[in-house]
Amino acid sequence: MQTFLIVVAGAVVGTLLVACLLFLWIKRKVKGIGEALGAIFGAANLPPFRVSLAPAPAPEWADQADVDRAFQGFTAAGYSHCGDFRIPEMDDLCLRSFFHRGLGCFGVLYDHPEVGLFVDLVREHGDGTTTTVSSGPESGMDRPEYAPLVRLEVEVTGLNGVSKLHERLADESQGRAGMPASAADFPHVFVESYTQEMDWRIARGGVTVEEIRRAAALGGQPEPDACAVKLVQTAWRVAIEGFIEEEVRKTWLADSGLGAAEWEELRDRIEVVHEHSVAEDQIDALAWLKIEGTFPDDDCEAEERAVAQARTQLEPLFADGVRDGFARAQRVLPEKRRHQLLASLEAPWPADVYRAPEDADPV
Repeated sequence: MQTFLIVVAGAVVGTLLVACLLFLWIKRKVKGIGEALGAIFGAANLPPFRVSLAPAPAPEWADQADVDRAFQGFTAAGYSHCGDFRIPEMDDLCLRSFFHRGLGCFGVLYDHPEVGLFVDLVREHGDGTTTTVSSGPESGMDRPEYAPLVRLEVEVTGLNGVSKLHERLADESQGRAGMPASAADFPHVFVESYTQEMDWRIARGGVTVEEIRRAAALGGQPEPDACAVKLVQTAWRVAIEGFIEEEVRKTWLADSGLGAAEWEELRDRIEVVHEHSVAEDQIDALAWLKIEGTFPDDDCEAEERAVAQARTQLEPLFADGVRDGFARAQRVLPEKRRHQLLASLEAPWPADVYRAPEDADPV
């Protein structure tokens, strides 16, 4: 699927810069960050890292006549309708799904508020790859190697539009075995496809410089300078960190056996450390933790010098990774300021769960 859905292509860089500052504030001040991050995702035009599909028995299309014409195009190309859905995480974006029994592939008709109607045809292969042919506009984003996408400029409301896309899909996937599929598989395939692509983007650390510049150009914006690019990447990086932290926190809590009262007492002291954590932020917070309470409140210059010295001491400990660095840093902190390791998880993401020292500010 074209699972990224053009979300970044129209993003305003200036909006992302403001959102980046909000991300940083939220990260330091809010421990129950799920809802807050969700709100900022929308403001920043950052896509959700997970989506779901909800049945839409009576979807409201921007232009019902155009949707009907596109439907006829799918029928003419041999597709059968297999359900209408909305995506709650994307402002209830509506889509109509189709299945082609002969090729074992899915078709998706999107009704995007900015782009209008566009179609994706996708076929899964037995080797774990997919082939997609789309009438959607260029997004400026890189694609995973396992999921190449071909774009064709066709009028999907014309009788032959979908047929042209289908012919190209058949050509692109010729000689490659398809996965057994049925119309009922569509919701699972769609959500799994989105999850895989977003995990691929998370593994890359977000968006690249080239992607940001291409997206800005496609959105008719001036080329962003180095500062703007860095802040956009920081917004992605902090969003990724917060998403992983929330996922790990929920998984650990479900397996911890803690009661509600115990969790309420402990929740603000839980720290999740993983390789997508921002090392600089961890070092900075640990440096302040190391020297906390050792200087009078009115001796700011001495305190700043001590923090700088603590950072210098801590930085080399993170050379082999954030998790290793955080664990090694505990040995150089005063004993009463050390974090206690509660658990190490491999799923949903490799991470360590710590309990922060009492009365310590969150790292």
